[in-house]
Formats: sequence, C-alpha cells, structure tokens
Amino acid sequence: MPLPGYREDEIKLLEIQQIECFVVEREKTYAYYADGKRYHIRKRLYELGSSLPGNFPLTNPAAVSYNLAIPIPKRPGAESRQ
Repeated sequence: MPLPGYREDEIKLLEIQQIECFVVEREKTYAYYADGKRYHIRKRLYELGSSLPGNFPLTNPAAVSYNLAIPIPKRPGAESRQ
C-alpha cells in the first residue's frame, strides 16, 4: 500500500519498498526515498509502526530505518589480538 508523501507543491505516492528510512525532525515525520528526496509524511512514527513491514526496525525514538546489512570493516591488527 503506497504512502502519500508531500514535498513543496508535489504529492507522491511512496512505495514502502523504496523508502530508505523515516526520521522525525522538528516534530514532523519525513521519509527519505530512493529518489534521494525527503518527503513529509502526515503521520507520527507510532502511527506508521503497525502498518510497516518487519524490515523497518525502530533505531531510536526519532528514526525508523530500512533493515540493511552494513558490513563493518575490521581494524588493522584486530585478528592478531587475543
């Protein structure tokens, strides 16, 4: 189910699979979309929570991010320490 996103004078139906994360800034909820733009969402994070698939974990009280695997590089010499 697409989610309406607002940007200046534009309204765009955002596909959930293309949303990278949701963030609250100055008491407004925004979706960062795959097109690189930020869209205002006229819902609070807690209202979105029940309608989002499980791959959007709450990362902190002001953000929900798409669950992507991000490789963490090892520090040089970390293997030799034990």
